Amino acid sequence: MSPIPLTPIRACDLTALVVEDESDIAFFIVSVLEGLGFKKVFEAEDGQTAENILRAENINFGSFDNNIPEVPGGVANSKKHVGARILRTDSLRPQSSLLFSALAGEQGVEVPEGVGILKKPVTMAEIEAKVIETFRKSGFELITGPAEEVEPVTRAEETSSMATKFAPKGSRVSSAARSSVDPVINWAEKIVIDISPQLERQHILDTALKTMGIAGGNIFHCQTIEEAKKVMVRFGGAVDAVITKARVPNIESVKRFLIENNENIGVKIVCTADHEIPGTKIPGVSNSHVIRDPFAHIADIQQVLMSGMEKAELAAGPAHNR
Repeated sequence: MSPIPLTPIRACDLTALVVEDESDIAFFIVSVLEGLGFKKVFEAEDGQTAENILRAENINFGSFDNNIPEVPGGVANSKKHVGARILRTDSLRPQSSLLFSALAGEQGVEVPEGVGILKKPVTMAEIEAKVIETFRKSGFELITGPAEEVEPVTRAEETSSMATKFAPKGSRVSSAARSSVDPVINWAEKIVIDISPQLERQHILDTALKTMGIAGGNIFHCQTIEEAKKVMVRFGGAVDAVITKARVPNIESVKRFLIENNENIGVKIVCTADHEIPGTKIPGVSNSHVIRDPFAHIADIQQVLMSGMEKAELAAGPAHNR
């Protein structure tokens, strides 16, 4: 028996809800969905808020932590399985859904057929793969990417099917920066160095930069300042942007590196805590920007980078000489 063909569905036409009370995990899940191209991503930290959103919005995809508080400000109870309970409510359950469980051997968790299940801890790559797999189990082939890069689905039967099962209400793009990229800037030519030893953070930056149009081969992840210097030499001593953590290896060495290369780096972005660098600029460093760590959103990186590029007047070409 031949398999039933999957119906194409564009992520850029869909709305998602992430229900998670741990902010760092919620950030990773939202990052994955934005990287796939979802039009709008809502967030909730408790069952009551999640149910309110599900009733008010047409949510196409849901990611639910199983153990969340029932109400805002409440305490999560591992025996209540709030996420699973919401998913068992037919009138609330999105067409495609994931359930996250912290305990691999958790007992008594019942979810409807077709709901994907992931055990924590989980990587961003695993989340992305599971999202795509869950859509396939629902009969859809998820077409990923920003709206301007995805061909519209035109076949009548597919359009009809999507209109019935996937008809999002909102119109705001979840990552505002994605739709506001200045077309004059040739983003594919930009060279960006990320200095950080954290693999998850590298994945986040890749998502932020690639959705802006910066080619993956032009994004260089370095664990030390010395590695970053070698990349700069490779491109004639100048690059378009450096994004770094304040503690690589320490704040003073980061400041010194940026001051020494002030004229050779177009945009300087430092991710730091309040006590390490007060304010929004680095003293003595032009076109510098401070983002409070952990990142609030991928859009923060994108918008700061865009404003920095405009300030550096790099629209006519990259700062490096190739």
